[in-house]
Amino acid sequence: MGKNKKKSEPTMSKPELSKRLLALMSNHPGESYNYKQLAMRLQVKSMDMKRQISEVLRELGEKGELEEISTGRYKMRQRGAYITGEVELTAKGSAYIISNESKEDVFVAFPNLKHALNGDKVKVLVYARSRDRRPEGEVVEILERKKGTFVGVVQRSANYAFLIPTGKQLPYDVFIPTEHLNGAENGDKVVVKIKDWPENQKNPVGEVIEVLGNSDHIVVSPKVVSSLDGEVKEGDANFEFTYKIEKKSGGTMVAGQKWVDLNPSKTLNLDTLAAFAADTYIGWFGVTDKRSGVQTSTTFDIKVSSPTYEGWMVLCNEGEQERVRMDMISAISAERVIPAYDVLAPLGFPELRHARGIGFYPNRRANPDDVIYVMSEEGTYRLDRETFKTDESWNINNVDFIIPPGDEHVVYYNTVNNNNSSEALACLCVTDAGNAYAQVLSTPGAAFEKPINTSARGEAPTYRVAPYIGVSMARPGNGKAAVFYDMDNQRFMGWKQGYVDFLMQVLNPIRDKEGALFTFKTGMDLVYMESTRYSNGLVYAILQDAGGKRCIYGINMSGNGYVPESMYKDLNAPDFDKASIFAFHSQFPYMFYAVGNKVYLHNLGTNTTYPMNSIALGEHEVVTMLKFNLYRQCSLKDLNNQSDEFMARQYELMVGSYNTDAPDNNGGKLGFYPVDGVNNSVTKRAEYDGFARIKDVVYRERR
Repeated sequence: MGKNKKKSEPTMSKPELSKRLLALMSNHPGESYNYKQLAMRLQVKSMDMKRQISEVLRELGEKGELEEISTGRYKMRQRGAYITGEVELTAKGSAYIISNESKEDVFVAFPNLKHALNGDKVKVLVYARSRDRRPEGEVVEILERKKGTFVGVVQRSANYAFLIPTGKQLPYDVFIPTEHLNGAENGDKVVVKIKDWPENQKNPVGEVIEVLGNSDHIVVSPKVVSSLDGEVKEGDANFEFTYKIEKKSGGTMVAGQKWVDLNPSKTLNLDTLAAFAADTYIGWFGVTDKRSGVQTSTTFDIKVSSPTYEGWMVLCNEGEQERVRMDMISAISAERVIPAYDVLAPLGFPELRHARGIGFYPNRRANPDDVIYVMSEEGTYRLDRETFKTDESWNINNVDFIIPPGDEHVVYYNTVNNNNSSEALACLCVTDAGNAYAQVLSTPGAAFEKPINTSARGEAPTYRVAPYIGVSMARPGNGKAAVFYDMDNQRFMGWKQGYVDFLMQVLNPIRDKEGALFTFKTGMDLVYMESTRYSNGLVYAILQDAGGKRCIYGINMSGNGYVPESMYKDLNAPDFDKASIFAFHSQFPYMFYAVGNKVYLHNLGTNTTYPMNSIALGEHEVVTMLKFNLYRQCSLKDLNNQSDEFMARQYELMVGSYNTDAPDNNGGKLGFYPVDGVNNSVTKRAEYDGFARIKDVVYRERR
């Protein structure tokens, strides 16, 4: 046999070679190469091809694609492009720029923000990058400020003052000259307008334009016992006492200080204004024996709150005109729970009628801010997560839609959580016109597009959907799908995560599987639908046929969703056909329903109904709402209070009722009832009154 011939090396044209060289070097933009190194990386061995590499490098250098840093050695020329977009601050102070001019969000580190704030419109220089890295850049110009005023608490010294902002819209304290306090005192909650922000200064300069009120006090009266002197009393000259406070989450508090001294006088007892933004803090208490210099210390938590900081948001319809009103049951502390009424009226909320619900999403991609929407039949508005202020610029049509829909209003809002515990997969909503929309959060600058109740993206809707969205409520999210109901064709429709975004902008009929418990083409009207955690993500749907007979379907939405898991027919449930208010439990197979002033528990497992006589309502009272408040954090570990009692609250039945004989518009009551899964009963834990007609209740969670 003859010798094997050595395979000849494939040749490349100059354009092809140029393309390969640029691709290779762009993946390592900071590295420099000569022709020999590049030939080795391309596995080129022939001298002819090596000479061609050298020629192409020289030509690319002459064209400006490459930079010759020394004779025969080249690197990628650093280039950038300018885009305009909107700032989304992160919890760490960095930001992502959301722009229609970029397929991906552009990351900007904190030092490169140039004082840009959340929501600001900015011009950004996008750096050249390798293919495997996220785009990065720097702010070169602030084109438009989103906000010019901020709410916070005044902390004053003899010669100057600072505003400690509430929330994260402004990650800096605001310096306030004393002549611009306009009567504000230490500890006052105020509105400040930024007047100046010198480029070389960290803190903006502001002026108080409105005083909102006073803060509460931090009062501590410790018992201190000395092994030598016994109990130490106030005024004992042998001892010195120190109180300090810092944020539990870390970071500075005011003027760059981590710890703030609460007690410069060094007295035993503390009584000082809670002049800090609503948050959880660590208190440090130290005792120093001045005779020996020995110091003993301990720490404790301080929770600074406000009426809107944490608690139950109670959405109501007030009076015959059904004015939208929000009350609060404020959880100031475990021992101090205080109702607050009509909290939105003084904060710019527009006069709207016919409340429908509260949309609450406690975490957002790239910006872990809480999203709170108040929905009505006349408009839906987002609230500032800390102050609850809003105005027309916060209308959902202006905030979350690419093209604002005409003559329709969002009346139902829900999110789909994925397996990532830090973010949702998508936000979904339904309008009063029966149109559904999807905001796919993996899309840069995610927003609601055209209606998805259609057969092709961007086309006109072909049917109407009911105002419900079924998802798995298991946490962390274990479902990547949602279920809607086509009212015109009486069938369930599915929304599911797709490999590309456009697949998530269309609803599709759910296919029936052979031998399934029921068909998704029901031929019935949808009465009600609710998402639960039961069976790891069950959605209950109450359906009614043409003869008025009702049944219940259970659809498991975990995993890929759409599993016909349960069906309940011929229900032994008195007055069930008359009910319009329902709630399903997430731990037991229980359905609660109300007719007039009566509440019933129906055990779906045994097909038995139990009157809830412990929910004793008067002759002139009617049930307006039944609900279980499942916490919405993507991961339950994110909740800042995880006591067993606190976590159990999400499985308490909430009963909203209204006294029709009330002499004013405040005849509403809200009761909380733990559910006994053994004895098919409930007991009242707490009850609050003074509300209008309750429509929805959502717990305002804190992390």
